[in-house]
Amino acid sequence: MRYWDRNEIQRAWMNLESAGIPLEDSPFRDTTGIREVREGFLIEQQGDQSSSMVMELASGRLIYMVDIMIVNRLHSPPLRLRCYLDPSWDDRFFQWLPDPAAEDPSKDAYTFRGAPGLEYHRKLVLNHRLATPLERGGVLEGLLLATGCGTIPPSFTRGHLDVTLRLIDQFDREYCHPISMWIDRSDMLKKGAPKQRVRLFEKGDLLSEDAAPEPRPVDVKRANREREAVAAGDRR
Repeated sequence: MRYWDRNEIQRAWMNLESAGIPLEDSPFRDTTGIREVREGFLIEQQGDQSSSMVMELASGRLIYMVDIMIVNRLHSPPLRLRCYLDPSWDDRFFQWLPDPAAEDPSKDAYTFRGAPGLEYHRKLVLNHRLATPLERGGVLEGLLLATGCGTIPPSFTRGHLDVTLRLIDQFDREYCHPISMWIDRSDMLKKGAPKQRVRLFEKGDLLSEDAAPEPRPVDVKRANREREAVAAGDRR
């Protein structure tokens, strides 16, 4: 959602009214997306608990996703930002995903190796947009995507993980914000789950434990002949 500065909107309304342009009464004006914007540099986490997460794959790779909004209200030249995410463990292989269009202009989606069904359109991702200087009043809203390698420590196997997002501008000013990330280890749990045992004979077969064997039909003539042969042998 795009956010608008309440003070700027009110000034715009006053200018329109001064120019003789009729507007609705204040109580009936649409204020969707209007909010107070503080002076300075604003970082906010967006979305629900699943939009910011760290996912551990069975291959040993880690996927990081952070849903944030950045607002620049500083009285300074446009900011060139470098972004860092500090997990609670040492992930030496952490790296932000590169812009897919930089390698191939026809590619318009970020993808993760080892997770073929997981992809995000470039319009939803901030990775490549951070390279563009952020002017005063500029707003960036979307996903930061990264990969790593390793295992999430056992103490973080459930619930949420608190990390720190750090943005540093060209003047080495640092802006930090805590991020709560959901931990998804479902792919690892699938790998470790025991395989379901399948019986050699399914239910209903003669050798199944759940079905009693049916009695064989008796050959009466053959049984009589066997008894006569046994009796003849006794008489001898």
